[in-house]
Amino acid sequence: MTTTTGPISRDGLDEMRAMLQALEPKPKTSFTNREAVKEMAQDILRARDELGYSIEDIAMMLGKHHVAIKPATLRGYLRDLEAAKGKVSRAGKRAPRSARPAARASDYGVAGHQSIATAETSSVVQTRAAQEHPGG
Repeated sequence: MTTTTGPISRDGLDEMRAMLQALEPKPKTSFTNREAVKEMAQDILRARDELGYSIEDIAMMLGKHHVAIKPATLRGYLRDLEAAKGKVSRAGKRAPRSARPAARASDYGVAGHQSIATAETSSVVQTRAAQEHPGG
């Protein structure tokens, strides 16, 4: 590889840009456990659903190939992948808060609570007025 200590020419810059623009994606050569499960998900699901292997069996087989993964973790990774595809909703079927109408006092049998308070306040005011001005 040659290094330059001087300024880069326009032609040199254009060559480098063309080279970088023509690059193909570099193949991934190492994977985390989660990435490995994602890559093998179809095969794992086939082994579980069609061939009768349990998640525990599959986790043990993967361990023999240097993928140390607990069955619960494998199960969670698969659930996350299914949820990402929209097949499973961890939140359940309940609508999000923003989609639900706001609760009203009348929904809980508290209708008219404001008018009750107003009537009580009016009664207290009348009683005090009568006490302060006994004749009038």
